[in-house]
Amino acid sequence: MYHENKKRSIVKTISWRFLATLTTAIIVYMFTGQLILALSVGSIEVLAKIVLYFFHERMWNKINYGRRSIEPFAVWVTGPPSEMKSRVVDQSEKFFKKNRLPCEVFDEATLSGLLQVKASTEDSVRTLPEQAANLGSLLEKNNVIVILSFDLPDAATRDRVVKLFRRYVEIDVRDSTSERPAYFQPRQTVITDKEAEPAVMKKIRKTLNTMLV
Repeated sequence: MYHENKKRSIVKTISWRFLATLTTAIIVYMFTGQLILALSVGSIEVLAKIVLYFFHERMWNKINYGRRSIEPFAVWVTGPPSEMKSRVVDQSEKFFKKNRLPCEVFDEATLSGLLQVKASTEDSVRTLPEQAANLGSLLEKNNVIVILSFDLPDAATRDRVVKLFRRYVEIDVRDSTSERPAYFQPRQTVITDKEAEPAVMKKIRKTLNTMLV
């Protein structure tokens, strides 16, 4: 999902060499007490090692050891609007940002404003999830992880939504006393409003980490 270009390698080379050369010059001065000698050694070293480090950096860019490719996916947070659901979405977004992964969030409020339709109407409850899925699938194809916060009104809508994404995971957030929809799948991650914060965060991390392969 990430690729380091040559400009980034050059900037990293210069910043590192500045620190390394300064260290070398200080050490030479400490041992010899000769400022001119210290500056001379530093200037020779910086030119030679900038070139060496640049090619070293580009060589490592072609080696996959310790690096993995992450395929983008969709995280669909289902369930009626609630404080817990908002927290799940926020924590999911923070998880991806902490891991430096590009992500976008779509919920009823932002998408209805974007499409200029009235939120929370019977029509919007049925149409917005599929419109969000269409937009999300385009982002997924462009290597962006998508978080979608909509309840899925029925099994048919859920089936159409799932087919739009190459990789897809659901987190279901509901009141502990409410019934799960008939199309509910056992493989979904389940979070209720009665769960403590640490338990919720653990479930979110576990679910999202399974997708980072």
